[in-house]
Order: sequence, then structure tokens, then C-alpha cells
Amino acid sequence: MKKSGSSTQNGFMVGTHVPSLKDKKRNNLNKNYDGLMLTLSGDTEGNILFSMDTATTKTRTSQYHSEMEWIWNRITDEVKKGGNGMDVDTLVNTILYLVYYFYNLLPLSRGSSVVAYTVAMGMLMALGKEVTGKIPPGKMVDMEAMLIGSPESFANEVKDWMNLKRLSPQWTHLPKVSDTFPTFRSMIEALNQDLQAACSKEGNPH
Repeated sequence: MKKSGSSTQNGFMVGTHVPSLKDKKRNNLNKNYDGLMLTLSGDTEGNILFSMDTATTKTRTSQYHSEMEWIWNRITDEVKKGGNGMDVDTLVNTILYLVYYFYNLLPLSRGSSVVAYTVAMGMLMALGKEVTGKIPPGKMVDMEAMLIGSPESFANEVKDWMNLKRLSPQWTHLPKVSDTFPTFRSMIEALNQDLQAACSKEGNPH
């Protein structure tokens, strides 16, 4: 990679591939989507630039949406079985498959990683599972998803961190979100709250 008329010297760019779970399960095909682009370059002063980016195109976004919709339908089909007919372990994996593709799509300008992990925790709580573990120091969940190579490997890795346990009774007594925030306005107002200031007032700076 060389850009004429500038101080940029030779470098290189590599791209990751994200395997399609939908095509593998339905058609036994090894189809891949475009993932992360990694670029390494330098300048005449000896500085090295390393950057990571994703190509936000209509085609790529549609591919990921199709994949996540298929996974979501698998989740709802399994939940509809209810009771003893519902395979909780399969559901846990499928939920992590869903956020794996969300991480790789990076649909938000900021906060995709936090949103994905929060959604995963909420869905797991709906299954009666509580995340009791912490993300290991030096690890970033979004980077694991982008570089690990497959949704199955991602699910196995993250489950070890999460250390899922049966949902504590304290969570079952919380009010329903739909009752607490019944309107779109109330949801926006909740998102705009200064939680750090509120916690400080209660004597808890964290």
C-alpha cells in the first residue's frame, strides 16, 4: 500500500472473515462475510500507524441483518417450546451467537460493544441465568468476537468468563421494564439520566 505525493510509506492491509452460521446450518455451505480491516503503515519519520476499521456498506449490513434475524428466529422457536422442552444450554449459545454478529457488524457509531454485552446479559437473565464472572483483565469482548474466528469459538470463550449461575432471587422481585418505562418518552428520559451524579448523592462514587 503506497500513497503517492504524501509521507506515507509502504504498508499492508488484511481483512478478517466472519463465517455464516445460517448457511452452514441450512445449506452446509462455508460462506463468509467481510469482517474487520487491519492496516499497518509507516511514515518517513519512522512512526508506525496501526488502525482497525469496518466497511459499512448496504450489502454488508444486509448480510449481517439476515444472519441475526435467522438466529433470533431460532431463539424464539426454542423459547416457544417452554418448560422441559426448552434447551437452555442451546439458548445460551444461540444468544452469544447473536451478539457475536452484532460485535462484528458494529452498527453504532459508539457503544456497540457495551450494547451487545448488556443485551446478552438481559437475555440470559430472561432465561434464569445470571452473569457472575467478570471480563478478564486485558481482554475486550468485541475484539475477541472480531478475531476469534467463529461464533462457536466465541460462545465457548465468553461462557468461561461469564460463569453463569442460577438467577439470584433478588432479581426476580424487580419491577418489569414495561411497567417502569411505559412510554418512549420515559425510556429516553431514563437514558438521559446522570447516573454518576445520582450514585454520588447516595454516597457511592462508583
